[in-house]
Amino acid sequence: MFLTGALAVQLEASLHVGATAVGGAVATFFGASALSSVRAGRLAERVDPFRVMLVAVGLAFLALVGIGLVVTSLAGLLGFLVVAGLSNGMMQPAVNLLLSRAVDDHRQGLAFGVKQAAIPTATLLSGLAVPALAVTAGWHAAYLAAGGLVLLIGAVLVLGGRPLMPEPAPPEPATPEPAPPEPATPEPATLGRADAGVSVSSVNDALEPDQGGAADRPEVPKAKSGASFDARPLVSLGAAMAFAVAASNALGSFVVPGAVHDGVAPGLAGLLSAAGSVVGLSARVGVGWRADRNGLRGRRAADAHLRTVAALIAVGALGFGALAVGDVALLFPAVLVAYGGGWGYNGLFNLAVVRAYPKTPARATGVTQVGTYVGGMVGPLGFGIVADHLGFGVGWALCAGFAVLAVVAFSASRRRLRAAPATALEAGGTAFDAPSALLAPIAAFGGRRPRRLR
Repeated sequence: MFLTGALAVQLEASLHVGATAVGGAVATFFGASALSSVRAGRLAERVDPFRVMLVAVGLAFLALVGIGLVVTSLAGLLGFLVVAGLSNGMMQPAVNLLLSRAVDDHRQGLAFGVKQAAIPTATLLSGLAVPALAVTAGWHAAYLAAGGLVLLIGAVLVLGGRPLMPEPAPPEPATPEPAPPEPATPEPATLGRADAGVSVSSVNDALEPDQGGAADRPEVPKAKSGASFDARPLVSLGAAMAFAVAASNALGSFVVPGAVHDGVAPGLAGLLSAAGSVVGLSARVGVGWRADRNGLRGRRAADAHLRTVAALIAVGALGFGALAVGDVALLFPAVLVAYGGGWGYNGLFNLAVVRAYPKTPARATGVTQVGTYVGGMVGPLGFGIVADHLGFGVGWALCAGFAVLAVVAFSASRRRLRAAPATALEAGGTAFDAPSALLAPIAAFGGRRPRRLR
């Protein structure tokens, strides 16, 4: 997707389309991601995240090679971006589950930061692909090179990924209950009922239902039924992420054509995007590392992390506002600030969701990822329409507005998360028994019975 944004100038010239079409292509990718995200999260918890990840890699390779070999129209590009979006929606919750199970608790912040650093790394490579491949060999070559990189990653995953999977813990042997002590007298003790005395030394009599006089019998507390999975805080968090990602993904998709519009050469604009990606990458890893050192866990950690997320997005809003000015002198620092703040929060956000929902991390992040993908659809598409009709400056101002709305929405989401019952957040929920036709074959992948991680 970010490669499509970086190659927007070449795609527009080759496919005879404008910024609206490029934004629509990016929106198509995120729409397909939203379709597969929730189901993939549930399936990863039911089956095996490793298998879901392998299928996602295969779909990504198919999409990139297909675009590089056969696409000559906008319709073909959209079709393969649907495949790529399904891959992305499957991969994200599966990797989140793997990290929450395979990485030590006190290192998960760094792990999620490194994982989310893959996105600015993608924009970094996409920006470098403009002067290295697109300007010299054409945009098709850039997609084929990306396909070769995905194939290499898939090979590494097959050869070395399986040992990362934690084995399910062996069941603890049942401990026999100690025998009740014998009563001091041979007579069976009664509980005061004259018509039908109940012997406490008799197990069968103790398990018999009461036939009357319940007020005279000591009441045994009933076991509480398991709480259901409460997704309401996740919906609120997903809405906040939709605003945040609407701004950040428009940045990743249009920083190169926006810079070219302001008079920067395409190759230099690609390098500017790469520099911003380095800042975003460093921010994601850095805030994750810092989160591991604050010593907080559970819901307190989730609340603190979400507060930091809102602060980072507020910093990113300043960068978007500077881009809206349209001054070339402000372009370089504005891109760095927008990438550092507007892109530095994603790994910390996923860690916060995992801290709040420790028993269902894939399912929980699968729900919040839908908000991410909705923002990924609305932001680039809206930016493209605005840029075509009102100019890039208005588009960047729109991104700044999205970022401000995200800060407000995160504050409301924190209050809702604090008010939610802890038992509902920690509940395992119901089993997922109806995977879609696309994802069902994963359960039989490799000819082995699925095994649970928990």
